[in-house]
Amino acid sequence: MLDAGNALFKPGALNDDASRERAKLILRTMGELNTAGMAVGHLDLGAGPEFLKKTAARSNVPLLSANLVDGRGKLWFSPSRQLSIAGARVALIGISPLEAGDGFASKPPVQAALAEARKLRGKADVVLVLAAVPYADALQLAKEAGGAVDLILQSHEARGSGLAQHYGESFVVPTGERGRQLGRLELELSGQGPWVDAAAADRDRQLINLLDVQIAEARKRLDSARPEAKDAAAQTLRSFESRRDSLAKQTMASRPNNGRALKLDYLTLGTEYADDPALKAKVAAIEPQGAGP
Repeated sequence: MLDAGNALFKPGALNDDASRERAKLILRTMGELNTAGMAVGHLDLGAGPEFLKKTAARSNVPLLSANLVDGRGKLWFSPSRQLSIAGARVALIGISPLEAGDGFASKPPVQAALAEARKLRGKADVVLVLAAVPYADALQLAKEAGGAVDLILQSHEARGSGLAQHYGESFVVPTGERGRQLGRLELELSGQGPWVDAAAADRDRQLINLLDVQIAEARKRLDSARPEAKDAAAQTLRSFESRRDSLAKQTMASRPNNGRALKLDYLTLGTEYADDPALKAKVAAIEPQGAGP
């Protein structure tokens, strides 16, 4: 379980008792879920870095930021950590936005992430950046990373869920919005080649199957068409066949035999998932209006 940050305070929230209690509850719950790492975003710093650091330590939630520093230039949080997950060596790096908030200083996040990634690259099978930074910074990191970074989990704007985006040799992965989705990321590490999106390959195969149906229907229409409609029916058939051939070639070329694969999907946490009664009661004590399903 990972978190790309911006989880604790609402946009524009005051640094008051209710907001701090809310942040404490979220961190305690993240600790109970065995969250392995959380990037420090601007919405996590509503009560300051000292409050965040102490509260996260009590909740056993590892905070990561390779670029958020104090007035002396010392890092507030650990820049990275290394884990073993299903036998794979995984390095986690956290980065925070350049303007994290009043009274905080930070080094440029892209350069900080690259420096940390290059130190860890030979020690890890996967280098993953928890990027609590604007989308533009995540794209810049992907373009400049070369082979130093594999995956970038981005959180800053309210972008919601979406597809993993391939830039350079990395993938930028959206992380949902305000706890409304649970993202699942499956990695196949048996290959040594470039990363490919297995979900995209599945979508391409589904589209090819749909085109096969459309081609069969187009051939039937061509066979039964009147002479004056033959040319239009033939043109429609050719367009379907051309699209299918192009998509089949693209699918074959995008999946090298020695590639590593990722597959991203989401669980949307709607009313079909039951509330935990004990947790719901804790939420109601802090936010009576937000305690509904």
